[in-house]
Amino acid sequence: MSNEKEPIDATPTHPEDSTNISQDYKGLECGCKDTEFGPMLCDRHFKEVYTMEDPKGFVVKDSGKRQTFASGMVRDTQENKIDFTRVLDGPMFDRWAAHLTKGETKYPDIAPGVPNWLLADGEAELIRFKKSAFRHFRQWFRGDFDEDHASACFFNINGYEYVKEKMKKGE
Repeated sequence: MSNEKEPIDATPTHPEDSTNISQDYKGLECGCKDTEFGPMLCDRHFKEVYTMEDPKGFVVKDSGKRQTFASGMVRDTQENKIDFTRVLDGPMFDRWAAHLTKGETKYPDIAPGVPNWLLADGEAELIRFKKSAFRHFRQWFRGDFDEDHASACFFNINGYEYVKEKMKKGE
């Protein structure tokens, strides 16, 4: 018994008629070409062939730029994309998480993993978050150390923005 696997035909096919793309676009002067790895489509034909309707309306965004790695993997570039890992730099992410965890003890979750503050949905809560954020900012600015006012400020600004978005959506 051999450990070698049967080769798999990974030639892309057109989603509508399952014909070999290499044949569909052969001879066109658009940039499509055959390579040792199979057909390489120009941007226009790539988008034409690989654009499929998604029932939820999701799309795979494409900047049109590519980064090729030493391994040969090709990906869209990171240019103009938000780097969410940047919120991890510095001490505040950890302090904010600690503040939220302490808050869970004082104000128990309404369901496992669902914080109490997510119940906020109106003008009264919006005002409360805003006033609390300002109070904690003032205490942080003064240098008060009786609690983590910077984290409390983060919490209240986030709560305010959460309720503002919720009210905007009409939930």
